[in-house]
Amino acid sequence: MVGSEKRLMLKNGKMTIKLCNDEADSFMAKAIEKSERYKVLAPEHKAPYGFNHPHSHFVGMVCEHAAFVLFNEIELSTGKNLNIDPIFQNSKRDGECDLKVNDLRIEVKGIKYKSWKDFGPCVSTRQYENIIKKADVVLWVLYNEKKQEFSFEGFNYVKDIGLQPIILTGVEGRPKIENYPVLDILKPLKELPI
Repeated sequence: MVGSEKRLMLKNGKMTIKLCNDEADSFMAKAIEKSERYKVLAPEHKAPYGFNHPHSHFVGMVCEHAAFVLFNEIELSTGKNLNIDPIFQNSKRDGECDLKVNDLRIEVKGIKYKSWKDFGPCVSTRQYENIIKKADVVLWVLYNEKKQEFSFEGFNYVKDIGLQPIILTGVEGRPKIENYPVLDILKPLKELPI
């Protein structure tokens, strides 16, 4: 296990968490199981993200864990009780937000660098319909898979996301997805109301 002082760092002005390889790897089996479950619940092209792939679930799950680690590290370093509720760890609470921190309902959105560079942070219109019912903010986590590092790029208030113009994005050769682009309304992590 990496020591507390090495898990949370400031890199390029962003709070960054480093995980151990085995920590991240432990989520792959859960991601495969979730993908299998979604095959039944959301047939092809009906998944909230537009497609259902184990690696996509893996990125989401490992970013949720990294966010949990971040808030625990903040709590440890400040001595302030954040009342962290890791909802994502309980599959029976699957329809809820991912984390609660001092009653702030947080939906974690994990994204890899290439997707961030190519499309920017976006919330699909289908996913937004669910997020608005269960979360107050969306926390953006940029995942560097090679280094097992997660930088916290900022957050959006959920109520502001639906006010953005809808655009179509997607990888060439796949169906395009209706998305709300949110880069222009991204708020810095230090403004998170916790």
